[in-house]
Amino acid sequence: MRGAAATAGRSRAFRSAFMTGAVAGAAAVAVAVAGCGTVPGAAVTVDGTQVSTEAVLARVTAVLDASAGASGSSAPADDYTRTQAARGQITDVIRHQLAERAAAESGITVSAKDVNDFIAQYDAYQKGSGSPDLGSVLQVPSGSVEDAVYDLQVLDALIKKIPKSGVEVTNVSVTVDAVPAADWATAVADRVKFTADPAAMDAAAAAARAANPQLPGGAESLLEQPHHAAFGLFSAAQGEILLIPQGAQGYLVTRITKRVQAPATLTAQMITNANQTAGLSGEIALASLLLAKDAESVHVQVNPRFGTWDPHIVQVVAASDAA
Repeated sequence: MRGAAATAGRSRAFRSAFMTGAVAGAAAVAVAVAGCGTVPGAAVTVDGTQVSTEAVLARVTAVLDASAGASGSSAPADDYTRTQAARGQITDVIRHQLAERAAAESGITVSAKDVNDFIAQYDAYQKGSGSPDLGSVLQVPSGSVEDAVYDLQVLDALIKKIPKSGVEVTNVSVTVDAVPAADWATAVADRVKFTADPAAMDAAAAAARAANPQLPGGAESLLEQPHHAAFGLFSAAQGEILLIPQGAQGYLVTRITKRVQAPATLTAQMITNANQTAGLSGEIALASLLLAKDAESVHVQVNPRFGTWDPHIVQVVAASDAA
């Protein structure tokens, strides 16, 4: 995987990704609203354990400030970017609790020394290479680096336990069509229009594809494009329309035209390959499917201002009916 195995004699997957600079980030989004009841003041509650909204927003500020400092940007992050970052931070908080549970159930021991050795090894590499610090690579604040490294090491240990024949996971395959929108207001207006008149989206999507054959769309799979999961692409129901950011190019008004959820086989090699095709974020997303059994058994409540929890993909995603 991506570097979770830091200590000698352990899996080198996670570490190799860190040390070779293969650290692509996932861009998640599509505004959050809508949802279910949550504990007031809590960003997330996992089996009764609360993490406050204040704590999550502090994590977001730390990560975004570090990112801005590294890039030299002085522009403040907009609300959309902060909400996107908050989903990632909440996912990390939940994943840590799931990793602790999985370690206990699987007899996996990750000591403080294992974690500290990994951090020290990366720090030594960073000094010689000029690479980003570990918190920036993992997109967590400095105070949460140890927890994140612990999670990676647990995931690496779980990967080592996968038999050659693989393990069964839930895969989601979708077919999508898309229409580009220059800005958020246009994307929202298009979604309203296309929801009321699906035939209008059929025509707009066909025209957009004819004008740009390289336009994203077509078939997607959780196991093949795990880095797209945070968009809500594999969580939305058939027929739903998502607004997916495209950076300076605006948004893609994206409709799920077909959705199939079915058992599939996940192998250790598939997780290793994910780093090449989907970057570090995709590799972690795919490896996190090994926590899905625990994810489905815990009671998770996410504050609807941030999105919704999808235990099948082990991520907090944008609420599909956000406006």
